[in-house]
Amino acid sequence: MIPLARPWLDSAEEQAVVETLRTGRLVQGPCTSAFEERLSALCGRRYAVAVSSGTTALMAALRVLGVGPGKTVVVPALTFPAPAAAAAWLGAQVRLCDVEQDTMNLSARTLSPCLDDSVALVIAIDQFGNPAPYDELEPLLAARGIPLVVDAACSLGSAWQGRPCGGFGLMSTMSFHPRKVVSTGEGGAILTDDDELAASVRRERNHGLESGAFVLPALNLRMGEVPAAIGLKQLAKLESIVAQRRALSQRYLGALSIEVQVELKSAVSNRQTLAAALPAHIDRRRFVQAMASHGVEVGPLSYCCTDLPSLAAHLAKDQAATPVARDLASRGVALPLYPQMTVDEVDTVVRLVQNLSYVESAP
Repeated sequence: MIPLARPWLDSAEEQAVVETLRTGRLVQGPCTSAFEERLSALCGRRYAVAVSSGTTALMAALRVLGVGPGKTVVVPALTFPAPAAAAAWLGAQVRLCDVEQDTMNLSARTLSPCLDDSVALVIAIDQFGNPAPYDELEPLLAARGIPLVVDAACSLGSAWQGRPCGGFGLMSTMSFHPRKVVSTGEGGAILTDDDELAASVRRERNHGLESGAFVLPALNLRMGEVPAAIGLKQLAKLESIVAQRRALSQRYLGALSIEVQVELKSAVSNRQTLAAALPAHIDRRRFVQAMASHGVEVGPLSYCCTDLPSLAAHLAKDQAATPVARDLASRGVALPLYPQMTVDEVDTVVRLVQNLSYVESAP
């Protein structure tokens, strides 16, 4: 089976785990501190705060920025539901904006109609590792005084106009799930340049504890020492991981005839996901099943949050239309891509994709 994704783990991570276990220090130790320092340096940030997942990173970031009842947060409609769910969990209303067909990202064009005096915050997403157009977004939001938080869960190792992703917005968040470019099993981080925000998220991840006192009610969102030790070894491979993903992606893109995500000239994507969209006449369910029958795992690309029942009660009443997000969610597929993948495996996937184009929609 050619899997959809596979983290690049070897003896370096194994040794790091064993050495950490032997110390007996499994939380709030030197591995977490070293992981945070390395991550902040790679992203050009003053601070990185490691937490238990990408979702808890979003929750902590939004909470310290005052997101809650009576607030409206704008989120791209095409996304895994975590960003919208984090805002909804805190009691905010969620306003969804559409994305561009080619980049699959929000833009100033799609975002502008969603902005009014009720908007407290905007979450931009680097979709599938492809950087959002920050040269458009930052001045648009700065002129209105609206903070920008970036969900950079997929974009570690990507860059926009030469600046590393994770380095944009008032705060940015990352995930280290096994589908991501760098994995700690589960894990996440919040990055910022602001002293007080960094201190605030550190309180949020540790029961509200500061200087020996519980200064606010909060949860345990800490990353353990074993995941951090794995993460340090993963960060050491980041450049090689991204280079290999980009090389394999170029082979895909040179051979596929179906619609694929576009990387703008100012962007360098880590190609966290090989994002494609099937022609409208292809039945995606049958396509996925047919690929599996040939030993290739593919999956739906993402979700249109406009259509998720779990979020329905939390969406702003004046919801904007999101036709592009709905279209991409219905036709999108993620194709196998991981650094250990061989050229022959890429060619196998391409051949099957091209040959399975006859899998038409059921009447």
